[in-house]
This record gives sequence, structure tokens and C-alpha cells, in this order.
Amino acid sequence: MSDLAKLAKKIKINQVLNVDRQKVKNGELPKKVKPLTVKMVRAAAHIDKQTDYIPKEDLDRIIGVARAHALWLHMDVLKHVFKFTSKQLMIYYSKLKAVYAHAIDDTSGGNVDDIINTTVHGSRKDDSGNMDYPEYEVTPFDPKGVLYEHYVDKYSSMKKSLAEYKMMQRTFIEFDKCEVASMLVLKDYFGFAHVRLCRFIDTLRQSFKNATWKLYEGKIKYFEKLCKTEFSEFAAIKGGKGVFWY
Repeated sequence: MSDLAKLAKKIKINQVLNVDRQKVKNGELPKKVKPLTVKMVRAAAHIDKQTDYIPKEDLDRIIGVARAHALWLHMDVLKHVFKFTSKQLMIYYSKLKAVYAHAIDDTSGGNVDDIINTTVHGSRKDDSGNMDYPEYEVTPFDPKGVLYEHYVDKYSSMKKSLAEYKMMQRTFIEFDKCEVASMLVLKDYFGFAHVRLCRFIDTLRQSFKNATWKLYEGKIKYFEKLCKTEFSEFAAIKGGKGVFWY
């Protein structure tokens, strides 16, 4: 490690310690909680770095779960809000798979911010591929830390808690990419302009908030019957697998 890297690491550790000391001073932490030490911060940083890596097998499962949930949720909004027929849903499904293959997966998974900046927000240059939707933003993941607390309480091992938390976070990142992929399909193949794209996103997010783990099994059966197709994507969440809701 270079001297500069060592200095940066030392500064970061000191920042964490100073924040912790200030919280203790202000009485923001329970009396039983001991102040952090350099050793504790270093151990936590090591665990944090270790859990950043997600094995390929787990990553493939995560992507499968995200895309399966996105498929039935998006189809549900298109069917009941935009009155898509089964034929239109199958066209949407076919084009969606192509977008995943060529616009998402070809970029080695792609960074969500990069995908949004190049396809949704638009740019100064004329680009027929962008959607000129500058106010679009992804939903913040676990903004109040409720999910984080769930995993910390679930396991005695901080490493296991953090690993599962980060896998769930990655699931939602992939879920956000599905949202962008759907918008690309709806704009390019179904002529959705700004107003309908906004309506699609707003309705979709409300539907997600109202969804439960009991709901999606029925939706899967409904769409497979309606479209007379057994969607391979749904295998990732059938039988109670890949639950998003608690």
C-alpha cells in the first residue's frame, strides 16, 4: 500500500471515530454501547470489503429474481392501466428480452446511473435513443435503514448480515435496471411519450408498495394463462422463492 493510500485510510478511520465520539458526547447512543476503537473500525472495514463480492452463482440468482418480479409487475400495469392485449404483452416480452441482452447485459451488468444518464435523462446532443425524462430517479434503497436492522437482528454474524443485506441491495439495483429496460421498450416499440412513461413509472411504484408475497403467485398464473405461455423467468420466484416483501 502506498503512503498516500495509508494516509487516506487513516483519515477515514479518524473520521469514523470522530463521528462516534460526537454521538457519545451528544448522548445519541445507548449507555451500554461502547465507543468505537481503531481495531473495531478496521475489523468492520475488512468485513465491509469482503462482503462487496457476490459470487457469480448468487449474482445470476439475484438477476433472475429481480427480472421475474419486474416482469409480472410491469405486465400487470400494462394490462390493467394501459389495456394491453395478450398479443401486445407478448410483443413487449419479446422486445424486453432483446433490451436486456443488448442494452443491459452487454455492458457487463452496467452501472445504473450510467444507464439512466444515457437512456432516460437525455443529453445535449440529439439522440433518438434517449427518453428526455430528466426528472426520472430510481427509488432510494432502504432510506431509513429498516432492512439493514432486519438483517442485523436476523444473524449473530455481522459478516453474514452484511452479505445478505448487500445481496438484497443488488437485487433492487437489478430491479431498477428492469424499470429502465421497460421504458426503452415502451418508448421505442409502443410510442410511449413523456406523459405515459411518467404514468407507467408512478403506477408501477405504487403497485410495488401495495404488493405482498401472497399476491405474485396468483399474478404469475394469471399471465401464463392469459398469454398461453409458461414464462421461464418466473421459475426464479415460483413456490415462494425470491420474496421481495416482508
